[in-house]
Amino acid sequence: MLIRPQDETTELLEWVKTVWTYDLQTGEFRWLPQPVEEFEPSHNMTARRNMARWNGSFAGSLAGTAKPDKPRVLTRKGMVFKAERVAVALTIDAWPNGTVRFVDRDPSNLLRANLTYVEGIWTR
Repeated sequence: MLIRPQDETTELLEWVKTVWTYDLQTGEFRWLPQPVEEFEPSHNMTARRNMARWNGSFAGSLAGTAKPDKPRVLTRKGMVFKAERVAVALTIDAWPNGTVRFVDRDPSNLLRANLTYVEGIWTR
């Protein structure tokens, strides 16, 4: 499910802060270690074992999926987030009220300096 602006709540942002980290200098998102509460038991494995396995494989690694000429998306628990909106939200600690645009029109460039927050308090 694509997360739209009307779905972006304070609670959702607080959860996002526990899932990804955003580096202003590189424009990269990385997975944060996930707590056991984020996992279910499955196939003879406990939630704790699933957590350890997931964190061992993904925590600290690059996050997000990009297709040529398409903005990067971040996906977790069936929710799909536009990476540029998450970048702004993690930078200003609030969801942007307006559109986030790419200064150089390159949707793969998520550097903070390349993102313009159009209808709000944040600009280049």
